Amino acid sequence: MAFYITEFKVRGFGSFPLDMLRYDSCFPQNSNDAFRIGDPDNKEEITLVHYWGHRGWRPTFDRWKSFLWSVDPNSVYERRT
Repeated sequence: MAFYITEFKVRGFGSFPLDMLRYDSCFPQNSNDAFRIGDPDNKEEITLVHYWGHRGWRPTFDRWKSFLWSVDPNSVYERRT
């Protein structure tokens, strides 16, 4: 069975909305991104990854905005494994 990996970048202010990891079923791309999630002074983008069995998944842009974080629409990249 093929899986699709969607990567995307988020940036925001204040504490990282940890519940968004559950809501969008995603996780940090690597240990550096995981470290930045826990740093309240982080001003860099964080790359997140979502695995799915179907094509076309997208992060919930408006819900990220409700937490004062945004998804860079140009960073959303999907590939098949």
